[in-house]
Amino acid sequence: MIKAEKGIKAAFKAIRRQLLTSMIEDPRPLSQALDMLWIATAIERVGNHARNIAENVIYAVTGVDLGHSPAKRVNGS
Repeated sequence: MIKAEKGIKAAFKAIRRQLLTSMIEDPRPLSQALDMLWIATAIERVGNHARNIAENVIYAVTGVDLGHSPAKRVNGS
């Protein structure tokens, strides 16, 4: 789960970039683009919440606080 959060964040940034480019090229479907942006933001927030839950479970089971650990330590690299 913790590793997957990076992918969620990258997907959100890619969607946001595509939507902004699309809105600049043709602002007429602005409402739909903004709806998509809100959906992408909500999905990213779900990923953040899931990561927080995973970190809390790891802390409860092992006593290791991953909330402030570098990604390399979290991923085992």
